[in-house]
Amino acid sequence: MRYSGVMAMTARSALLGKLAVLQGLDVGVEPLDFHLAVLSSLRQLGVAKQIDARIPPPEPGPQLAIAAALGLPEPKPGPSAGQCAEAMLLNLMSGRVALYQMAGWLQRLPCRLFWGADICAEQFTDDRLARTLDALHEAGLDSLYSEFFAQLVRVHDVPTDRVHSDGSTLSLQGAYELGEDCEGPIPRFGYSKNNHRGLQLVLGNTVQQHGIPVVSRLYDGNTSDQVIYRDHLARLADGLCKPEDTTFVGDCKVCDAETLGALRSRKFHVVTLLPKTFSAHRQLLERALSKGSPADWPLLLERTAKTSDEEPLVYRGVALSMRMPLQEIAIRKNGKKEVLKAWTQNWSAVVVHSSQLAEVHLSAQNKAIEKERKALQSELRPIEKMRFATREKAEGAREPCEARIGKRVDTWDVLFEVVEEKKKLPRGKPGRPRTGEAAPEGIEYRVKATLRADEEGRREAARHHGLFILVCSRKVNDQHSASHVLGIYREQTEVEAGFRWLKAPLQMTPVLLHTPTRIAALGLLFSMALGLYRTLQMRVRRALAQSGHFVVGHHNKPTQQPSLEFIMTKFQHLTHVLVRVESEQVGQTRNLREEHRELLRLLGLPDDLYDAPQTLHAL
Repeated sequence: MRYSGVMAMTARSALLGKLAVLQGLDVGVEPLDFHLAVLSSLRQLGVAKQIDARIPPPEPGPQLAIAAALGLPEPKPGPSAGQCAEAMLLNLMSGRVALYQMAGWLQRLPCRLFWGADICAEQFTDDRLARTLDALHEAGLDSLYSEFFAQLVRVHDVPTDRVHSDGSTLSLQGAYELGEDCEGPIPRFGYSKNNHRGLQLVLGNTVQQHGIPVVSRLYDGNTSDQVIYRDHLARLADGLCKPEDTTFVGDCKVCDAETLGALRSRKFHVVTLLPKTFSAHRQLLERALSKGSPADWPLLLERTAKTSDEEPLVYRGVALSMRMPLQEIAIRKNGKKEVLKAWTQNWSAVVVHSSQLAEVHLSAQNKAIEKERKALQSELRPIEKMRFATREKAEGAREPCEARIGKRVDTWDVLFEVVEEKKKLPRGKPGRPRTGEAAPEGIEYRVKATLRADEEGRREAARHHGLFILVCSRKVNDQHSASHVLGIYREQTEVEAGFRWLKAPLQMTPVLLHTPTRIAALGLLFSMALGLYRTLQMRVRRALAQSGHFVVGHHNKPTQQPSLEFIMTKFQHLTHVLVRVESEQVGQTRNLREEHRELLRLLGLPDDLYDAPQTLHAL
C-alpha cells in the first residue's frame, strides 16, 4: 500500500551512506514518515504500558544459562508484549504484512529510535509475536479494548451519544479441525453477503458516530446479526454511564420485537430502518402519500451535485406516529426462549423520499419490465406457432395458457384471442391449373397473444419509488426533527467504511494464523488500529471545523474533511539524518516544513515531535 515510499527512502539512505563513507563521515539516514506520529499517539494513550501491566515479561530462556556458564554478558531481554503490540499496530496503520515478514519490514525502520538501543528488528520474530497474541487472549481481549476505548474518550474527547452496529463475514483459508469446547471463535461454513459459501468468522462492530469502535469482537462463523446486536447491547449497557442519552442506530435487521425490546428495556433510544416485511410498512406509506405528492413534502436534506453530470440529492419526508410492538425475552438453559414481557410503545415513523433512490427504483423497474417482456414473448412463441383445425381446439389451448400466465404477470396485460385464417390447400388432381382457376382454400385457427403495457399497475408501483421508512423511539418535534433522524441514520455509512478499511486488500485478509485465539487477538489489534485511525481523523476534522481553517487536500483544493490516509501521505519522505563525529552524534530531520507542524498540532501531538524524534521515549 505505502511500500513504494519506504523502498525509495531505503535506496536514498544507501546512496547517502556511500557518499558519507567517501567523505570519511559516519552518517545514518532513517525513514520516519508517519510512523513517528503513530507511535507518539499510541504512547499518548499508554497502550504498551496498559498491556505490559497485564502481561509479565517472558521467562528467561536457555540463552541466559549458557551466557552465565561461558562468562558472557547477559543476553538482552528483547521486546515486551506491549512493544510487540506497538510494532503490530504500527504495521497495521502503515500497510499490513504477515507476522513472519515483520522482522524484515521493521529492518527498514529506525527500531532503536522507536524502542531504544536494546531493541532491534531481528527480535520481532513470528514466534515472539505469536506468543504475544496468545498472551493478549489470556489477558482478556474485551477488557483490554474497554481500557483502550476509555483512554480514547479521556484523551481525545470521543463522543458516545450515538452508536451504530453491524456484522460482516471474514473469509478463512486452510483446515481448522477444532472441537466445540476450544477457546476462541470457531470457524464455520456460512454464506457471505455476496452469497459465497465458505469457511468464515463473523466480525461484529459497534462504533460511535465517527466510526470509532466502542465494542468490537470476532464471533463463530455463521453467527446471525441479531446475536451480535444483543451481545453488543449487553456490553454497551455495562460500559456506558447513561444509556438513556445514547441512540442505537442500525439497519432493518435490528427491527424486530426482541431486539427493540432489549434496547428499550435498557433505556437506549433507537433509530432504524423499517423492513418491508413489517406489517405496518405499507400502511405507513399510504398514510404518508395521502398527505400529498413526495415532491410537496417538507425538505429534510439537500446536497448539491459534485459534478455537472450529477443531479442534486434531495431528501423530503413526513413524520407519522405508530405503535411499535416490543418483547423482553429470556433464554433458558435448554436453549428455549421465554417471553418475560410484551408491550407496545408510541414511536415516530419518518417516511423519506430520496431523489437518488427514486432513480435507482425507476431503473430497476424498467429492467424488470424489459425482462418480463422477453420472458413472455419466449413463453408465448410456441402457442402462437400452433395451428388448429377447429375453433374449439384453439379455445382449449388458449384457456390454460391464459390462466397460467395471467397469475404472474406484473407489468404487462396479455390479451388472448382466437383468430381465423385462410390457408391454401393442395389441388385435388394432378397437373397445371387452368387459366382463371381459383386455388382451393381452407380455414384454420390460431391463438394470438398481444402484450399491452399495464400503465395503471406501473403508476401504482412508481408511487413507492424512492421511499423508505425510518422509525425512532423519540418523538419527532422541534428539538428532535425529522431532518435530525435522517442525519443520524445516514451516519450508518461510517460502520461500512470501517469494514471496508478492515477488509481491504492486505489488511485483515488473508488470515495466516492457525488457532482461533490468535485470530481473535489479532482482531483486537485491528480494532485498536481502526479506533486510532478514526480518532485521529475525527480530531483533525473537528479542530478544522472549530477554527474555520482549511488544509490543502486532493488536487490542491482546500478542505475541512481530510482523510487520515491523505494526511499520512504528507509525511512521506521525512527522514532522520544522524551524523556521528568521534563520540558525538548530531541528528536532524530532513524535508520538515511548517505544514507538518500544523498537522501535528491538529492531531494533538507536539509540533516539535519531528524536530527531536528522540523525545519519543519520554512519552
